[in-house]
Amino acid sequence: MTWFDWSKEAWRETPAVWVHRGGRDSELELPFIESGKIGLYWGIDRSLSSVSSWDDLVGIVGSAMSDVTNTQAIASFASMVWSFVFAYRTGDLVIMPRRGTPNVAIGRITGDYQFDGSTDLEQLSHFRTIEWLNADFPKRRLDDDIELRVASRKTIGRMHVNDGVSRVLNTLSGVNGHDQVSGLDHSSPTSEMEDLGLDVEELGIEQIAEYISRNFKSHAFTGLVAAVLEAQGFATYVSPPGPDKGVDILAGTGPLGLESPRLCVQVKSGETPVDRMTVDQLIGTMQNFGAEQGLFVSWGGFNRGAAREIPSQWFNVRMWQRDDFIVELLSVFDELDEIIKSKLPFKRIWTLAEEVDAS
Repeated sequence: MTWFDWSKEAWRETPAVWVHRGGRDSELELPFIESGKIGLYWGIDRSLSSVSSWDDLVGIVGSAMSDVTNTQAIASFASMVWSFVFAYRTGDLVIMPRRGTPNVAIGRITGDYQFDGSTDLEQLSHFRTIEWLNADFPKRRLDDDIELRVASRKTIGRMHVNDGVSRVLNTLSGVNGHDQVSGLDHSSPTSEMEDLGLDVEELGIEQIAEYISRNFKSHAFTGLVAAVLEAQGFATYVSPPGPDKGVDILAGTGPLGLESPRLCVQVKSGETPVDRMTVDQLIGTMQNFGAEQGLFVSWGGFNRGAAREIPSQWFNVRMWQRDDFIVELLSVFDELDEIIKSKLPFKRIWTLAEEVDAS
């Protein structure tokens, strides 16, 4: 008999859907996907299989996270650890946000909790095996209530939705489309969203992303990227619509754009992640145009092969995904051309930065 009673948890009668984030800065997304495992990453150096009480678990988590002194925060982390070790089960679905992109990774848990203290990657010492059903699934295709809950502030959290597993699987297989089922208003950070434990800032980014995706397609998005570069001090040349010979924007500093750094910029406005070959093509184009550096802006992000090139190309090419571009856009919004600003109905708001107990 365990120290908790599943008979009091009616939701355990059917498979559940969980949100599981791949690290504080998304640094574990690729290791999770490539290893076929998901894990905990809070420095706990012992197996949790034999934990015999809630107080025991809280003590273990508190010791591992000695820099966290808030007792509520420790209890919240302990709750997430408990979920991973005891509440996850084979057949449950996991949705992992792909930071910086409009996509999520969706997988099915295939194994029980395990501990391996000898693993090279500490964050996979506590792990469960997982079958990734789709590592780059467009989040907007999920039903509204499920899509909304992907923005949970928690690193690990169960989605409180009806028939979540069957609905996600149906969406993956194309049986159903994007349904308006939540009854929640996406247009403002409401108290209802707060009650759900959602990240209002992340929801705001999603609103902005949806607006840009809808109103700045293809060449218009290229123009928006050029406007951001101009606000950053570059002079730009934008290739006309049609075949671009491997470059969408040329950018340089100085009054005429002839001074360093000189950039070749490739822009992709679609939702499909860019592959390594396409990134390599930009590197070749840089040489053809005499550019010192490159910038690749991909709204759909980069696949695993391309993402692995980010460190090796750090001093040659910058790779902006969707959220990277939005951050750059917002950082220079006041300096944008007035015509561009008139097409972006954004408003700066202030909200209380409460202590987040589940980072």
